[in-house]
Amino acid sequence: MNPKFIALVEQNLRFNDEYVDYKFVYSSKHNFFKFVTMEEDNKNFFLNKVIPLKKKVSIPSKINDTDLTENSFIERVLDHCTYAVMKNIKDRDKKKKLKFTKFGKCKLRYVNIKNYNNLTLEEFTKNTTKIVKDDDIKDRKTSEGININEQNQKKQEIQISENEIIDKYNLINLSFFWENLSYPVIANLQMKDKESGLIKLDLYKTREKCVGTVAINKNKRGSWSFICPDSRKRKPQFRKNLSASGTLKIKSNNFIEGRGYDNNKNKIEFVANKNIYE
Repeated sequence: MNPKFIALVEQNLRFNDEYVDYKFVYSSKHNFFKFVTMEEDNKNFFLNKVIPLKKKVSIPSKINDTDLTENSFIERVLDHCTYAVMKNIKDRDKKKKLKFTKFGKCKLRYVNIKNYNNLTLEEFTKNTTKIVKDDDIKDRKTSEGININEQNQKKQEIQISENEIIDKYNLINLSFFWENLSYPVIANLQMKDKESGLIKLDLYKTREKCVGTVAINKNKRGSWSFICPDSRKRKPQFRKNLSASGTLKIKSNNFIEGRGYDNNKNKIEFVANKNIYE
């Protein structure tokens, strides 16, 4: 599952009498308005063998996002964040349900690596030209008889490079483990601010790059995700639609620890034994 778009959204929520800015990651491969129930294997291999019952969890159904435009994706994300009811959310470590009250406005931070400067649903509705996809701009301009040079100039104005987004903190190397991947992964993390950053992976053997985002909440926990290009150079299960996501937490001295799975259920773990905010 290689999503066409990944969005980072922030919302101010009241949790345990304290207001917290929570971060959420949306994938364009998920229909987050429709959930399906699936069985989750017991993490303990022995218990999984002797106890036939499996835990049931709800996850978003998968969709084909090939023809999905960035404009439509953003509208769906902001609609869901604004109007969907938050329930049955649990702390992964403590297994307790989290109850939120007094929801603030949903603010779109990024789509892939493009900065949307906390775009709200109200702003989106009033002026959708702020988020028109590059290809849509090209088609519209061509139909109006605007030449190629002007099209390229407009693209440069709305495009935000990685250097413009990530420039506040140093690049931190990650110790990275990816189950069933038979060669090293050179991974690093660079924070934009205290709550968001960019994660990059270099697949050593095939010389390919994967890119994604991290989102950290004020409770020093958060989420991460990345996507990789398709490639025939990799093992069959890693060739197409390769992506991964998971959770993370900030340890003492601002060290970071992340865990999760790729779309083939291979375990991924990484740590940074260095202050990520230096």
